[in-house]
Amino acid sequence: MSEPTKVRFAGRLPVLDRALTIQPTLADALELRGDIQQARRSPDKALADYSAAVLAQPDLVAAWLKQGIIQQQLGQYEEAKKSYLAAIKLNPKLSVAYNNLAWMKTENRKNLEQAEVWAKKAVQLSPEIADYHDTLGWVYRARGNLKDAELSLQRATSLQHVPASVFYHLGVVLQEMGKPQEAAVAFQKTLTLDKNYQAAQQALQRLQGR
Repeated sequence: MSEPTKVRFAGRLPVLDRALTIQPTLADALELRGDIQQARRSPDKALADYSAAVLAQPDLVAAWLKQGIIQQQLGQYEEAKKSYLAAIKLNPKLSVAYNNLAWMKTENRKNLEQAEVWAKKAVQLSPEIADYHDTLGWVYRARGNLKDAELSLQRATSLQHVPASVFYHLGVVLQEMGKPQEAAVAFQKTLTLDKNYQAAQQALQRLQGR
């Protein structure tokens, strides 16, 4: 966080605290304070504020979503699922919630059929976001469908703002498909974007026999 941002947040917190002392169930103020706590890297405090916000105003979509994101980050997957589903119920076009639900299912290897449904929904709603194609590709891989996994991941790499993890996932799939040279290229691209990506470093070394 930059110093100007820290100063701005430091100035706003007392104002929000005073407002919430007067009216503790002011949902917008609770959500904003949660945003500030999250930006200050205090996820527990942020989560408490988001939880209070949705309790005070159950139709606050953004607070449900933010609550789910923090719960997911903290490994509270069942709670995160409930938050994402609550957000989707209020806004059925919330692509990030579908994507995150699919990712959690895939990581836990639970109900991969449902994970695919959610991942496809996220891609359908926001086809320009590389991360969502990445999630769909990872779901396909988990289901043993390497051909479609490769197609989804290749699509992800063709979009803008592609994170290093997408190329790493593509490399994993290509390696599992018996395409070591193409996999090596994907791992090298991963390291171009993030030279400290240890999993890609290790995968490339194994391919190169080192």
